[in-house]
Amino acid sequence: MPEPEGRLSFTLELEVSQDPATGRVRYHSPFVHGPAAARFLYLGWRYTDGQREWVRRQKLPLASITWEQVGAEIGAPRTFAVEVPSIVERCATVPVEWRVAAGGGA
Repeated sequence: MPEPEGRLSFTLELEVSQDPATGRVRYHSPFVHGPAAARFLYLGWRYTDGQREWVRRQKLPLASITWEQVGAEIGAPRTFAVEVPSIVERCATVPVEWRVAAGGGA
């Protein structure tokens, strides 16, 4: 969705649980990729003419989201936000800090 200053926003839902062995957030979603200890979201751009090649693709690591941010109340929705820096490489992992968004339920 277009935002002021040319920014874009997107919304997706993830189900989470707490890993009893590590205390970390465990993600359950087709949008989440990577091994359990290094889960991430892809933010990607493709050509609109149907080509399969990526124009740009960024990995947004989820590791900085803590169980305390998610909240102890299972089933209580939380909204997180992140600022993604300008994409200058074709494909890269981008260090980001997720935060509970204003009105995000925490």
